[in-house]
Amino acid sequence: MRHRIRIERAHPGEDRFDPEGRLDVVLSGLVLSCAVLMPTPEAWSRLAHGLELDVELWLERSGSVRRLPEAPAALTSMGGVFWRATGLVTDCDGDWLKLESVVPLSIDLDPPVQAPSGLPLIAAGDHLEVEGRLKLDLELD
Repeated sequence: MRHRIRIERAHPGEDRFDPEGRLDVVLSGLVLSCAVLMPTPEAWSRLAHGLELDVELWLERSGSVRRLPEAPAALTSMGGVFWRATGLVTDCDGDWLKLESVVPLSIDLDPPVQAPSGLPLIAAGDHLEVEGRLKLDLELD
């Protein structure tokens, strides 16, 4: 899902040739740590504190997915780039869904969570809690 973020701090990978790392960004007043894969290792030098960018932001499931009877929207840090998102499912498309949470999020369930009967376990209108890695794609001009 597209969001306008402000860069708080860049954390390049351990190796100076590694394009993967972490960005701390501000979105809707929240500071979020996100995994990012830069186009080149040199691109890290272009990420200054306060820089505003439009990015694609999503949660890639790496932990549990739970349907809840009802739950308030929440986005809770589990350490580093790992988060627990709770909210209302507004749309489902294969292994992707949209979650109305503290901030609207796209969720990559990969692989799709399926009921034993083969019917999708998750549908629009469900309240859900998902654990995963918050990721972003950015385009630097």
